[in-house]
Amino acid sequence: MEIYHPKFDELLREMRRVRREKKRNRLLWGLGIFLVLSLAAGWFVFNRYYTLASMHGPAMGETLPDGALVLVRRTPEEGYRRGDILLYERDEGWQMKRMLAGPEDRVVLSPYSENPIRVNGEELQEPYTVGRTADAGVSTRRLTLESNEYFVAGDQRSLSVDSRNRDYGTIAKESIVGRADFILWPIYLIGEVNGGEYLPNYEGGSASPETSEGTESTETEAEETGTPEETAAPAETDAPAETDAAAGNGVSSETDRPADADPAAEAAASGEPEASKKPEVASETAAPGTAKSADGASETQAPMESPTAEKGAGE
Repeated sequence: MEIYHPKFDELLREMRRVRREKKRNRLLWGLGIFLVLSLAAGWFVFNRYYTLASMHGPAMGETLPDGALVLVRRTPEEGYRRGDILLYERDEGWQMKRMLAGPEDRVVLSPYSENPIRVNGEELQEPYTVGRTADAGVSTRRLTLESNEYFVAGDQRSLSVDSRNRDYGTIAKESIVGRADFILWPIYLIGEVNGGEYLPNYEGGSASPETSEGTESTETEAEETGTPEETAAPAETDAPAETDAAAGNGVSSETDRPADADPAAEAAASGEPEASKKPEVASETAAPGTAKSADGASETQAPMESPTAEKGAGE
């Protein structure tokens, strides 16, 4: 039996092949480990700030139908606002309802009114709801929330069991998992969760009715009786215009003639040439009964008594 002895170049090619294969294996292992670590880190970060939740039941109506998949933000730093859909935990499991009132808010339930829920004296306008509160067996009542309580209700008001019911009660802040931010399923609802823009923002408590009413009345009085920023100075009054017999001949006094009057415009309006217009009273030619002072201003002189008048007076 003849033994085959490979040549040097064949041995060199085989060594290169084995080296390339080992290098490829190391690259694949490194890439696999990198992907695993990246997925683990991504899942950790995602699970730290977000979670996924599925809606069960008709409580949220058309906003979140049964089977909807929602991306939930865990405990946002900005807190919660009225209108946010909260994911919270109860004995029955996770539930999602819309938050309508926060800590220290005052809630009034009037099932048979047009807007059955009032918060701090303000009726909530909720066009996204369906059904009637009166059909849910809710009784009229008033409640003031504690510093760690939230009032929630489903958008399907006829079928939802929520904080409107005495047995259900409010939810504690510690039981809240997060806020629903984005709908992932069904396809026709993909997008941000809506509804919160219809409600006034929650700012962490409310003022008492007396304080809020007093503030509104004060602002109203300030608007009605407000003083202007600058008091208009009294208009400067010019010296009384000279009145004489020439007034009847078309000579107007300074008080009758506007300061910005245009002689050309006046001439055009009266149909006379501009040169025919008589100058103002403070002109070189003084009217009868006036004397021209050294500075050019006309001074009114007392009228001279006629002899006829003196004779009549003596008689």
